[in-house]
Amino acid sequence: MTDESGGRTKIPAGGHSDGRGLHPPARPECTAVRHEIMMAVFHETEAVVESVTLHISECPSCREWEADLKRMHSLCGCAGGSAGPGGLTEAALAAIDPARGEGELGGAAATGPPGRGALAVSLVAIVLANAAFASLLEGPARALYPAVSLLAMLVATLWVQVDSRRRGARSAFWTALQPLTVPVGVVAYLLCRERETARCPACGTVSPARNRFCAVCGKRLQDACCRCGKSVRREYRICPWCGAPLSDCFPSESAAGSSCGWSGAQIAFVLAANAALVAALLVAILGAGGPGRTAAAALYVLGLVPIFNWTVLDSRRRAMHTIGWGVLALLAGYVGFVVYLACRGELVSECPVCGGFPPSSFNFCPCCGSLMNPACPRCGAAGSGSYCASCGAALRAGG
Repeated sequence: MTDESGGRTKIPAGGHSDGRGLHPPARPECTAVRHEIMMAVFHETEAVVESVTLHISECPSCREWEADLKRMHSLCGCAGGSAGPGGLTEAALAAIDPARGEGELGGAAATGPPGRGALAVSLVAIVLANAAFASLLEGPARALYPAVSLLAMLVATLWVQVDSRRRGARSAFWTALQPLTVPVGVVAYLLCRERETARCPACGTVSPARNRFCAVCGKRLQDACCRCGKSVRREYRICPWCGAPLSDCFPSESAAGSSCGWSGAQIAFVLAANAALVAALLVAILGAGGPGRTAAAALYVLGLVPIFNWTVLDSRRRAMHTIGWGVLALLAGYVGFVVYLACRGELVSECPVCGGFPPSSFNFCPCCGSLMNPACPRCGAAGSGSYCASCGAALRAGG
């Protein structure tokens, strides 16, 4: 439906335009499909039903409705809105100015928490830290070194504050982290921040990274399973949603299965890093410094050993940037460890067959294809072991 100027008229589900950009159902089945979409968006998962994915790919109205709902949900999350599906639309619409255009609906940062208090505290900390630094120096270095340090801290803190607000991230946390951790804090933020946009390979349009389809030409923006249509990663062997072999979907993909186990580069990195830690420990113990300095250096290196190894092991389980997080743990020590805990991915559960650690939301292990958390055939309860914890029935073959 178009208006006199040729533009699309915004019509809510009730059939009356209220300028809020809602899309009326185009088909009778749209209502049921949109209920599934709302549940998937609210729980931050993808639609599981194959018919829903197929309907979205064929129905522009539902595709646009899904994109608008995701933008609204992101606004609710940034503004601390209602946590229930019933309050999702109301809270999101209250955060959107009806006079704004469609292209600005994704501006979650404009309604997010400003984090000005954290910025003010960070700026005061920067000034005081550099003043204390200057008091320890003499001669020309007393002005030069603190000035360079002050500039680096200010640039890092202000840039991270602006960028994190624009992306709807935890601006206060990332801003407060920067002053005394430069450049480690910037590296940690770059590792943690979510990809903001994705460019359509067909028409070149830049869309929010969470969009599954291009809003202009309808091209799929994310890799998808050829059986169920759900978004997947090419380095999986098995679709975690329907269990299909992804080699059938990406026959020329050489990275298939690379998320399972350790790569040669990761093994070499871990071995080299541990060898370097042992060498550093020997240097600290046999060094020419006094007993106090020797003990302090040795204890610091000893503290890095568990921090580094736990970080790389946990990041590998969660299919994160293992080498990047390992480098951060070596450079920043306990600070890098705390930042990793704040950024690490979703909860994982151990596969009882291959020992992998897929996210707990997966239906199948992406490495071996084993069914995760299967429903009990006797009582219907979900379980995570070989036997049902409610009635004792076997959940897997051979159990």
